[in-house]
Amino acid sequence: MYSETYEDVDVICLFRRPTEIAGPEMRPLRMRRRGVIGGDGQAFKIRKITCHWSSMRGKFRQYHYTVLTEAEDVYELVLDSGTMQWKLRCEM
Repeated sequence: MYSETYEDVDVICLFRRPTEIAGPEMRPLRMRRRGVIGGDGQAFKIRKITCHWSSMRGKFRQYHYTVLTEAEDVYELVLDSGTMQWKLRCEM
């Protein structure tokens, strides 16, 4: 079931410095729903990033990640570089 939401979430993310070959890498590792919509501060370990891309919102870039959790749930996470806030955009 697809449901769209813009729920605030907490994300533990790995940042790696750019190398000569590749740019900087950002990888979400875990996320926690704060309980407003999704309930009780549930925490999820991200097993796999299935897709990632970026888009512009005004003058700031947004980083989108479609992730698969260990419970086989699929979510789209968005990091807004203007506010440095993570959002859960949708649940699939």
